[in-house]
Amino acid sequence: MSKQTYFVNVQAKSIVLDAISESQEWQIIATPLEVTGLRNRFEQLQCADEAPMSQFFKIGIGSDTQVNEAEPEKYLREIYEQIYHLGTSDTRHKLEQMGLLMI
Repeated sequence: MSKQTYFVNVQAKSIVLDAISESQEWQIIATPLEVTGLRNRFEQLQCADEAPMSQFFKIGIGSDTQVNEAEPEKYLREIYEQIYHLGTSDTRHKLEQMGLLMI
């Protein structure tokens, strides 16, 4: 599969072929399969972000059941690691400068 340049916005959980605005944070070079993997991570992050609220309603106030609040951070870390792996040299440099990696 051939690689193409994509632009990623983590906050918006978007991956696009064209940098349509300044809101595209990171530039990556990836195959469609690699982009699918990154999109899957965004979906996992979305589910993990929504889980505490749904757990709250299921469990009720004052319950002893704990919600795993570390899940969203785990997926976010994995997303940034994948962006670093697929990123351009400029993207990698910016991620290193910002201290967003634990690798």
